[in-house]
Amino acid sequence: MKKKDPKSFKDALGQFLKQEHLDEKFDQQQLIQSWERIMGRTVKARTTKMYFRDGTLFVELSSAALKQELNNSRQLILERIEEHLGKKVMADVRFL
Repeated sequence: MKKKDPKSFKDALGQFLKQEHLDEKFDQQQLIQSWERIMGRTVKARTTKMYFRDGTLFVELSSAALKQELNNSRQLILERIEEHLGKKVMADVRFL
């Protein structure tokens, strides 16, 4: 039996998630868990709910002013998320 090259745990987990079609859900949960690091305490404190639908992240906020400000900065926020996670996780983000 021929031995395969050793893999890191990260590589093995990534391969497993992909084989089981769980990689997208894992990435989404990783984004939700990292929300405060990505967006800061103020945004995290005013975030009431986050969910994904059809490749879009929906973020419900308790502040109308913050909602307007973040909707105007959607492209920058998408870039920040992609930079933090190291890959594109969604096509769009909407603040509700």
